[in-house]
Amino acid sequence: MKPNFEPGKWFMQCVGIDIAKGTFTACLCMYEFDQGCSTAPVVFNNDKTGFNQFVKWSRKEALK
Repeated sequence: MKPNFEPGKWFMQCVGIDIAKGTFTACLCMYEFDQGCSTAPVVFNNDKTGFNQFVKWSRKEALK
C-alpha cells in the first residue's frame, strides 16, 4: 500500500483510528496546503500484538 504523494512535500500527517471490541481500523492522512491524501484503511487486532503492528505500520507509512 503506497500513498500517492511526493516525499518531503507534506506538512501535516495524522492517524484516524476507529476502535471496536475485537479490532481497530487505522488510516494515515497526509495534508498539503491545498489538498490531502490518505492510505487505505488497515485493520488490526485490538490486543497487544495488534497495537505493536499498528505502531510499526504507522512509522513505516510516515517515512514514505
